[in-house]
Amino acid sequence: MMVWDSMMSMRREVNKKMNKKNNSNRSWTQSRGRRSTISVIAIVTTLAIVMSSPTTIQPAFAHAETILPINVDDQPGRGIVVVIGHSNEPSYGAKPGIHDGMHGLEVTISDNATGLPIGDAQLRADKYYFADLESFNGATSVEDADEIEEGIDVGGVFGETGSYLARQIVADGIYGYRLYGNVSYFEAGNVTIDSTIFCALPDDQGGDTTKFNTPGWSGSFGCPQDIDTIAFPTNNTALAGLS
Repeated sequence: MMVWDSMMSMRREVNKKMNKKNNSNRSWTQSRGRRSTISVIAIVTTLAIVMSSPTTIQPAFAHAETILPINVDDQPGRGIVVVIGHSNEPSYGAKPGIHDGMHGLEVTISDNATGLPIGDAQLRADKYYFADLESFNGATSVEDADEIEEGIDVGGVFGETGSYLARQIVADGIYGYRLYGNVSYFEAGNVTIDSTIFCALPDDQGGDTTKFNTPGWSGSFGCPQDIDTIAFPTNNTALAGLS
């Protein structure tokens, strides 16, 4: 009898320890689960704050784009994405001793479905320059521009498939480009482009520069600005005599 009581007592002790261990494991698992949930919530909240931050969503001119539709094997939705802008945005007019004004006409071409670059295009551009918004507003066609260059070659960039460039040194003012030529879609078809797009002025300068744009463009690229606008302090004596 004493042996039986001793065995039962040992069994109860073992069961008590096992229950304690299980409760401890369950508590640890639940705690870890709560920590994981809290971590996920914290990450999502942080991302939401970052994405909604004015510094994150602050609009900035970079490039404009349009899509050229193409019919390949009756596949719907196929298109060629053409992106245009100035290299090294934001762009500023040349100023001796301060800035070289090297902001070329930059074009990239890719497949809208796969994002693959398209490296077989023959492109040219006509360039239109207006010195200021008053001159632009007074124009009734691009032929009224203060200066025009026609038939500029927009050549492929070595080692960068799908990238095309026409080098130039810009002045501050309003630039527009008529881009035209032929794009070969991976030898499965050809599409022609003949489209005009103008740069956009900053909001604080006002003025709509889209009146000569061909329909179909979205976004924009910035007009070259006077580099003195980013001088600090504004009466920077280093800029004196360099205008």
